[in-house]
Amino acid sequence: MRPEDINSAEVQLGGVPFPGEYRDWLLATNGHEAWFGEVFVMFYSLDDVVAVTQAAEPDERLPGLLAFGSDGCGELLAFDLRRTPAPVILVNTVSAGWHEGLFQAPSFSAFMAQRDASEPFRWEEPYV
Repeated sequence: MRPEDINSAEVQLGGVPFPGEYRDWLLATNGHEAWFGEVFVMFYSLDDVVAVTQAAEPDERLPGLLAFGSDGCGELLAFDLRRTPAPVILVNTVSAGWHEGLFQAPSFSAFMAQRDASEPFRWEEPYV
C-alpha cells in the first residue's frame, strides 16, 4: 500500500481526504479481520473501501459516508466525513439516512482503543 493508492481512492470517492489516523492504519495494514472480545470486525482493504462505499450510494442517503468495515452481519462501520474529526458510525447497509446510524466513537483512534479494550459495539447511542 502506498500513499498514492489512498490519494487515488480519495479522488474516486469525491475528493474528500480520509482521516489521517485511518490513512496511517491503511498504509500499515490494508484490511484485517479479527475478534476483539465478543466483537468481530472486518476492516476492508482499500479496494473494498472504494467498492462498498460506492455501492452504498451515499450521496442520496448517507452524504459523507466512507465505509471502512463491517460487523460481518450487514452493519457497516463508516466515517461521517462531513465532520472533523470524522466520527465512527455503525449503519445498516439499507439505512435510509444517518438518523438510523449508531454512534460508536469520536475518531478512528478512539474506536480502535475500544476494540483494544474488547468493548462491545454501542447499540444504544443514536447518531444525530
